[in-house]
Amino acid sequence: MKGGNDHHTDVERHFKPTGTIAFLILLLLLTVVIWFSVYNLQVERH
Repeated sequence: MKGGNDHHTDVERHFKPTGTIAFLILLLLLTVVIWFSVYNLQVERH
């Protein structure tokens, strides 16, 4: 009964969501850029 499911679990084990990881890194970088620009504006005001 388990024989047909071996390939599926093998694919899941070696699956790397590169698109999702790239998107999260891009989102994180965008957040850092926005945060630093707002921080810089606040520092320049004082």
